[in-house]
Amino acid sequence: MAVELSPIKLKKGINFFTACTLIIGNIIGSGIFITSKGVLENSGSPIVSLLVWTMSGLLTLVGAYCYTELGTLIQTSGGDYAYINESYGRLASFLYTYMIVFVIFPCITAVFGITVSVYILRIFYEDCEAPRVLVRVVAAMTIILLSVLNMYKIKLVSKIQAAFTITKIFALLIIISMGVYNLGKRSDAIKVKVLNEWFPQDLKLNGIGMAFYNGLFAYSGWNCLNFLTEEMKEPEKNLPRALTISIPLITFIYLITNISYFLVLTPGEILSTEAVALTFSRKIFNQYVWLTPLFISFSTFGALSGCILGASRAYYASARDGNLPQLFALICIKNFTPITCIMLQAFMSIIILFMEDLDSLILYGAFTEILFISLSLSSIFYFRYRRPNAIRPIKVNLIFPIIFLIVCFFLLLLTLIQNPKEVLKSFLFVSTGIPVYFICIKWKTKPIIIAELSSNFF
Repeated sequence: MAVELSPIKLKKGINFFTACTLIIGNIIGSGIFITSKGVLENSGSPIVSLLVWTMSGLLTLVGAYCYTELGTLIQTSGGDYAYINESYGRLASFLYTYMIVFVIFPCITAVFGITVSVYILRIFYEDCEAPRVLVRVVAAMTIILLSVLNMYKIKLVSKIQAAFTITKIFALLIIISMGVYNLGKRSDAIKVKVLNEWFPQDLKLNGIGMAFYNGLFAYSGWNCLNFLTEEMKEPEKNLPRALTISIPLITFIYLITNISYFLVLTPGEILSTEAVALTFSRKIFNQYVWLTPLFISFSTFGALSGCILGASRAYYASARDGNLPQLFALICIKNFTPITCIMLQAFMSIIILFMEDLDSLILYGAFTEILFISLSLSSIFYFRYRRPNAIRPIKVNLIFPIIFLIVCFFLLLLTLIQNPKEVLKSFLFVSTGIPVYFICIKWKTKPIIIAELSSNFF
């Protein structure tokens, strides 16, 4: 008698609490510890930078709210890939795959890896910068270590994520409490400091677009749960609850943390350092300053793990549809994880790691991510038109996606005006995926040699 084998699928191991820790753990990473300088530098003053942080959080919340409809309507892994594929077709989803494999996720992963490395090495290089090559090597080792851990069961990764989430919130609470303590101890001096430093007379907003990119980069990863919908328990309940609770909490923590920075440090001190939290700690409690880089390393360690987790699921969903080599559509029968996708993510991240500087990585990663998130979120209008009777556990007011898309459009336009070369490079790279798509996937009557070569992969 023949035995019917059930297909191997990703297991549902993410509950509400795990979902919250994944969002918080994925968002609160390197961003708050390295982009505070970039936001201040491009916004022109502390008060404007605080507005940028607040607006970035509100925009993230609006986007996350819209994504709850998409995530509960299409409950498959892949997130943005799944929405783009079902609404705009295979070419658009292939180009998205092309960018997340070669640009978006590798850039974000590389930034996280560099941050972990920088703060770990700060323990040993207290008074000087660590060698660039050493920073990159430690970052690469960190990415490899976390990739290996992510190859095991999702429950193990969830426990690691929860532990690091608690650690990073504790680190930020220390910074916040020291800012409040400093405010109470030097209230009169703080009033003068705020008036003189927070409201400069020669305010310049030339770099406000880049300020928002730095701010939004600190919130990157807010859509990570949509990549893991297939592995969530009751996604129609847990997805919206986790998003609407976690993101406002993160926005509040970010805002209070930056206020604490400004209460203790001058704008000049913030702009003169690549490690704002470390400079803050040296000024407040110099005796235990070595604890700060340790906590921040743990914090970014957790965010990096979450990035690898989400990216690998997007690769897996794309490969399952034939937009990546079938090698990446495999799941480990023992641990039920997409091991080959995790290996691809690590490989591309390490290559990017040794190619670009930190500012370029942030710009390329943030610009392309906003571009495709806008494309993905706009699919909500397509599904409303083409599937009007589909079951929607959550149905958002269309004014929210309209607001989100308008803001994203102006951000992209502002970046084009302020950084035309970088934007041109991004568009040129996206365009190189078009011939790859037509040769490897669309072209059915290609010569035998090309057909044999492409059939080995797609």
